[in-house]
Amino acid sequence: YTEVLSCKELQPYIRCYWGTENPHIQIENDDVPELVIPDTCVDIIYHIDYTDNTVTGGFCGINDCSFHAHNSVTIGHMVSTFAIRFYGWGAYAFADDSMKSTLNGYFDVGSRFEWLDKMIRPHLLELKTLQEKVIFVEKILVKKLPNVNKNIVVNDTIQNILQHKGSLNVSNLARDSFVSTRQLERLFYEHIGITPKKLSNLIR
Repeated sequence: YTEVLSCKELQPYIRCYWGTENPHIQIENDDVPELVIPDTCVDIIYHIDYTDNTVTGGFCGINDCSFHAHNSVTIGHMVSTFAIRFYGWGAYAFADDSMKSTLNGYFDVGSRFEWLDKMIRPHLLELKTLQEKVIFVEKILVKKLPNVNKNIVVNDTIQNILQHKGSLNVSNLARDSFVSTRQLERLFYEHIGITPKKLSNLIR
């Protein structure tokens, strides 16, 4: 896979785009599971099968533990992969629904990003290269920027966590954001799907 950094306007939300640079023939499937290590990011991942003319997509929520992922492919098919990797605290800005109950989960893209899925999925078969997909998707996301979801308390607390590299406890984070610890935990669960303490531990 190749990674492509997002444009400047989207960098607060998106870590990168990643996927196969060009469609390729799937010549083998050794079915060796890949170890996925938590990186405080979440992914929208599309698998494109040009032979069957199908596009399947999933949303991988934030993880707080490592896991093994199996790559299910069809031998002899022309395929490619395209993914958007959001920071765990940036995805909610573009989501239709809450991020609660997404911890360590894998869901259909439409369950949280229905509007985006409807705009992207129908075009992925015609967009062949990774660069073409990135250009197309970035135009959609940049256009959405003026209307993204925002929560000042969550955003300010995230900056506080990052600046202190996850070293502050929840009571200090809540005090700095002028909310109770219970309210801060509720907001994080709603917007990120993980508690401030767990996120701080991952960042640290």
